[in-house]
Amino acid sequence: MLATIDDNELLIERLENIVLSGSTDGAHDLGHFRRVFNTSIWIVHEESLKTTDSRILAAASYLHDFIQFPKNSEFRAHAAKQSAEAVAPLLLELGFTKKQCSIVADAIKSHSFSANLKPTSIEGRIISDADKLDALGIVGFSRLFYVSGQIGSLACHPVDPLALNRQLEPTQYMLDHFFEKIIRLPALMHFKCTKIAATKQLDVMLKLMHDCTLSVTSVKLDQFRRRVSNLLEPIPEPSRDLGTT
Repeated sequence: MLATIDDNELLIERLENIVLSGSTDGAHDLGHFRRVFNTSIWIVHEESLKTTDSRILAAASYLHDFIQFPKNSEFRAHAAKQSAEAVAPLLLELGFTKKQCSIVADAIKSHSFSANLKPTSIEGRIISDADKLDALGIVGFSRLFYVSGQIGSLACHPVDPLALNRQLEPTQYMLDHFFEKIIRLPALMHFKCTKIAATKQLDVMLKLMHDCTLSVTSVKLDQFRRRVSNLLEPIPEPSRDLGTT
């Protein structure tokens, strides 16, 4: 999923300087922003999306996590909205038009899983998928481990890791976060190429998460897969009110 920056090199350099001056979260660092941008360009090529604005993709890729809160923070659900508002003056300084700023803001607000908003632009759908793909596979697994250590959560519940007889506690157990959020990401993809990639990467991550439970349970991989299937439920239709979180 590699891309060339081409004529956007100066913009990318300025965007990277902006995020380097403020990002302190290792799971939402420069590497994450670069992967999201590279993946967004990969999506454009795979889907032959000739009308996309690469400057909008770059800005949304690098600035979608401009405001960051810990995963267990009560303010976490507001991060995307606050990010969109905070980057508006920066985009104007970078020469973005008001229309471009509006599209970037929509992409930033709607990329968030917890916000449950539908992107209204093609760029917004691309960024949403690119960001979610970075939460899957080995990269997603390593990022999840980092965040879990950051907020002090355990790998899994010591008695009932599959949550067969308890409610999920995603801020307390890494495996619960996987069950609550990560397994739902493939269904949220907007493009054929991202659905295929997300499905494959989820399977990679599922096997890794299963290995995490072997020390406390003898559940086999096929049983683990069935538990994941049972946990999947229809996702509520996203609203269009970007003023809410």
